[in-house]
Amino acid sequence: MFVRGVENKLEGIGIGKIQLIKEWLLKYGIVSYDINDDLSINVFSDLNLYLREINLPEYIQFNIIFGRFSCSNGKLTTLRGFPRKITGFFACHNNQLTSTEFFPKEVGGKCYVYGNPFATEESETSIRDEIRSKCKITGQITVLDKI
Repeated sequence: MFVRGVENKLEGIGIGKIQLIKEWLLKYGIVSYDINDDLSINVFSDLNLYLREINLPEYIQFNIIFGRFSCSNGKLTTLRGFPRKITGFFACHNNQLTSTEFFPKEVGGKCYVYGNPFATEESETSIRDEIRSKCKITGQITVLDKI
């Protein structure tokens, strides 16, 4: 774990955003990471938030996940704070997402978004097109309401 170029005089006594970020990452077992100058987080492993019924707190902003990222079956309502880039697949199916806002800009594998209120069989093509317009995705996109 490294913190690059960020001055945080209160960190030593457990106060400040960096300390909040570190505590949150530790709580969810994320140990291989960098905190960037802008306080975004790079994770150097797969990130699995599967079955975690959480929306990310305002002080958490992932930048790059060097691996796969799953936040499926978590009752998420937003992707705010989610990674800008994922080098592996991205799975956010079976949540309560109502839009593709805050969708990653780049995904290096397949993308699974089915089972969310916005992802219906009737809208499959338009959602796929919307995601592709926002995001460079290497693999296929699965957006059906269910599999």
